[in-house]
Amino acid sequence: GRMLAVSVLEALQEAINTWSDVTITAGHPLPGEYWHVTDYYKDIREKINNLDADVGSCGKLKDYLPERMCKVAVRGRTEYTPRIGQEETSISSMIKPAGESNYVPKVEDKMVYEGPNEPNPVLALPEDAFDVRFIVSAGIRRRLRRLGDDDNDDKSIIPGLGWQIHGELPGKCDGSSTGICGRQETSSCLLDDHMASKGGVLGNEFSGWLVFTVKDVKEGVIVLALETSHDPNESTRTEGWTEARTSEKQEEKKEEEEEQAKEEEKKGADNDDAQEEDVTKKKDDSDNRAEKDDNKNKEESDGDEDGDKLRRLRRRRLLKSADQASSQSDRILLPDQFKFEYAIGGEISTLDKKSFEDRLKSPRDDLQFLTILDDASVKDRDEIKVAIRMRDCGR
Repeated sequence: GRMLAVSVLEALQEAINTWSDVTITAGHPLPGEYWHVTDYYKDIREKINNLDADVGSCGKLKDYLPERMCKVAVRGRTEYTPRIGQEETSISSMIKPAGESNYVPKVEDKMVYEGPNEPNPVLALPEDAFDVRFIVSAGIRRRLRRLGDDDNDDKSIIPGLGWQIHGELPGKCDGSSTGICGRQETSSCLLDDHMASKGGVLGNEFSGWLVFTVKDVKEGVIVLALETSHDPNESTRTEGWTEARTSEKQEEKKEEEEEQAKEEEKKGADNDDAQEEDVTKKKDDSDNRAEKDDNKNKEESDGDEDGDKLRRLRRRRLLKSADQASSQSDRILLPDQFKFEYAIGGEISTLDKKSFEDRLKSPRDDLQFLTILDDASVKDRDEIKVAIRMRDCGR
């Protein structure tokens, strides 16, 4: 921080000296070529475009990203914090709402308390000090435009209700000194103002389609940053789901069906108990009537009873082992039948497990890139509709 501050101060001093030297002879105002930076930036861009791929480190990323990304301006959306313009730079700002309630994933975690903390005298400036922070913050006036919520072109691609924001801190986590961020119940210190978090949009097979409206596509490149190592239990929104849901009415109907199934199961269990009691009663009556029969008949009757109990026990064990096997299979990452689907402009492409893994590039263990559009002919589009979903992988 100090080295950066010294560099900025030295640059300011050189600028002031230049300003003074030029205006002494040429007069005021200072000519535009001394302070306009448009030509300077154009010169930088031209040099980058003509730079050989083996110069610098960017060319080394060609194994993971389209090589031409080194020479074009790219823009990103993320749920990582801290970031300026938190709402406008988020992934959720591009997501098309789902269901009748216009559901869009958001940070569900709550802060223990809101509002500024008590002033820390160690961080306070003296009353007569030059407030650099105020001057710098006053210059940040950028308005970051929220992406639109236009209807999707392909009516068969309906946004799903099963996506959620995972791992992002609550509050205003913009990296500023006035940001109010974190303060969760799990925080070790509510006053540390720590704003770093690696958030993301979490989903699975039952989440359905995640639909984006990507504005101002200039160079025809769209790359997804993915993580495929999450535990199924992290996706709490789809807990208990057996299919993707696109409507709250569908969700309510499913809950009613589940309640009805539970009632029928309970009735079935009661009937089974009643039948067992009836069988036992009849058997007792039969045993009473057969008191005068020989011991051989009694032993055979007892043997039948033991056989019924054994068969019931085996049936329960089979059902229990089947449930355990199903639960374990849900935890297998990328099963053989896994499919990843993405749509650009309503055109759906499907990747099976092998194709998905071949196209997934991993520059490091916890980050994977999937390029779904690399077409130089797609230029200067006002917007492109993009959608993704997973299939045949459970939770």
